[in-house]
Amino acid sequence: MNTDGNTEDTGYFFDLQSNELLEVPAGSSRGPNPNWIPLKSRDHFMFLKQERKYGKTLKLQGKEVISVPSTSKQGHPFEVIRQTVLSSLHIVLTERANLLGYGTIDEVVQFADESADHQFQVEGRSFRRWRALCRRSALDYANELFQSKSTMLPRRAELEARLPSFEIQPDL
Repeated sequence: MNTDGNTEDTGYFFDLQSNELLEVPAGSSRGPNPNWIPLKSRDHFMFLKQERKYGKTLKLQGKEVISVPSTSKQGHPFEVIRQTVLSSLHIVLTERANLLGYGTIDEVVQFADESADHQFQVEGRSFRRWRALCRRSALDYANELFQSKSTMLPRRAELEARLPSFEIQPDL
């Protein structure tokens, strides 16, 4: 192995056409072509491979090239769908908490058991209940997408349309 992490006889590339990471032995009949972006090192190749496993978008030479693992007609792995949906849900919940002057959903839910201030307690309990209902709805949505073998990642607008409405409920 040389100083940049490459083995002397292997090249590492990203193929823009097939959206695949390639490990090509030197002297192979599969030589580099114009659709291949050379990677800096084996370490870079392994990093991208790991990130791709989790469906992260990365840039190579200024191009977004890895958005999700290849799925063909089988759809995305459930964990990628689940994490995408739950990340979007956290943003939606936090934005709603921000409207009432809280920093995050977690901050407002901490007030659910606060006996010193009744209004904070009411808001905290309302948010805690809503968060649970939203999470159930979000996980059902993720499961539906997975079962449908969708090749599209979940969209925030679709998730938001499925969420129950939020209401302050003083009787909780």
